[in-house]
Amino acid sequence: MDGTRVPTRDHRLAARSKNHRYSTNPQVAIDADTRLVIATGEPKPGNRNDCTVYRDSGIADVLDGRPVMADGGYQGNPEVIGPYRKPRDSGELADWQEDLNTVHRSIRARAEHALARMKNWTILRDYRRAAHTLRDTASDIAHLHNLTLTGWPRITRAANHKISYVTSLSGGARSFGGDRRSCGQVGAMWTTPPIALFNN
Repeated sequence: MDGTRVPTRDHRLAARSKNHRYSTNPQVAIDADTRLVIATGEPKPGNRNDCTVYRDSGIADVLDGRPVMADGGYQGNPEVIGPYRKPRDSGELADWQEDLNTVHRSIRARAEHALARMKNWTILRDYRRAAHTLRDTASDIAHLHNLTLTGWPRITRAANHKISYVTSLSGGARSFGGDRRSCGQVGAMWTTPPIALFNN
């Protein structure tokens, strides 16, 4: 899990953050195995730290007790697994702690890569719409991100050279972010009924 600053022009929600721009801080959780986005949190002002935004954004409720790994910015949340820090008395970490930190870094990098891919969409690099719509927008982009990773919808040529779009994804339904569409459980694909559309 990780958060990112999204420059937001609507100052009713945005606040001046560490990059000296008015921004918001949405939280995104991914499945470490599939790299699919499984939850988005309600964006909060960009001057709030990740620990506070995690508690206030509602993403903890969506994750519902699942194990969550995040960077050191989430210290203070007992349900978040963070990296081991060196002791203040300038001691060294044990070898097993270093090994766990290595695994932790590789998993955290997946969340950062997912956020980077989501921010390839121009709308998340300079959000000009009303700030209260940002969660829905981030959720929609998360859907597109997941569809890109799973390879759906697949476009195939029919025998009569008309394009056919086939979508068939499986998994158990759970609430996703702020919208009411269904998505798969952690590690599963999106839940939508099989659809076949043919151009006339």
